[in-house]
Amino acid sequence: MKLSVLILLFLFSTSVYSHGGRTNSEGCHNDNVGGTGYHCHDTEPSSPSTPTVPVVPEPKPDTTPRNYPAASQNSQILRGEFNEIPSNYIDKTANLQCVNTINGAYDLEVALSGDKFCITALELSAEECTEYSGKFSFITRILTVFDINVGTANYQAGLELDSTSKCFNLFYSRHKAENHQASVEYDRDLWGRWIDEDRDCRDTRDEVLKIFNQNSGTNDSCDISAGLWLDPYTATEFADSSDLDIDHIVPIGFAHEHGAANWSLTLKHQFYNDIENLLPVSASANRSKGDRSPIDWMPDNTEYHCTYVDSFLYIVDKYHLDLSDVQREGIQNRCLN
Repeated sequence: MKLSVLILLFLFSTSVYSHGGRTNSEGCHNDNVGGTGYHCHDTEPSSPSTPTVPVVPEPKPDTTPRNYPAASQNSQILRGEFNEIPSNYIDKTANLQCVNTINGAYDLEVALSGDKFCITALELSAEECTEYSGKFSFITRILTVFDINVGTANYQAGLELDSTSKCFNLFYSRHKAENHQASVEYDRDLWGRWIDEDRDCRDTRDEVLKIFNQNSGTNDSCDISAGLWLDPYTATEFADSSDLDIDHIVPIGFAHEHGAANWSLTLKHQFYNDIENLLPVSASANRSKGDRSPIDWMPDNTEYHCTYVDSFLYIVDKYHLDLSDVQREGIQNRCLN
């Protein structure tokens, strides 16, 4: 019994000693003899201070200009607006004054012979022409007559020079007050396939891949499967050419519906393999675009919009495709959006 009392007294005295000293008005204890150094026993433990989180600066956007590929353009291709002067078709003969070419403006007379229009007179225009009845391209051999009166009707016409007969085949004509519609059904197979025109073991697809390959060290082989390509439609880089499609800037289906339906097979094959109309792009972008013009489809990469519009209209002008003023203005406006 005495031992138990001694133990209790010892525990009590130890507790009193540990909480000895003075107590202030807030119930805090001072265990020091000198009366300084109060400490409190809160009923709720104070929350630990929140650790400081270092501020990580956001990465700065890459403002390095991208060298987006653009198809080449021949400076001799006729472009721009034309002030049209009317011509007349009378008794199967048409007199065309001021037909614009890269070699100057010509006056010519064509007469219907069977199903072709043959030149019966040709000379350089005597005076400088500021207005044109048509334009002719030696590269595509297409003659476009902007404005020709046939009786009381007014037409626009497209003619292709036949290298064999040296006469023109009429491949489209439309009343200027009406919208043009293709006269034959679209058949992609008639437009040909990739060809190896210079017989250097690379067909047109591989030639385009070589031109736009930014890793020139991989261009030596016949089949260019590896390299570095920047898709201008999506601003995405590719190292494997199998992930790329070769896009016709002006789609074949669009050309068919805008005056090319009755082109000769030779001209259709030329259009299909025209490197100025071709770009390597992602397969998904190419298939998203389909046969649409810039009015209905634009690349995701907004930085490329104006280049794309300019390239599209360049090909339209090169092949004298039938584009109304409203359509041309709509395409040009896409560069601003």
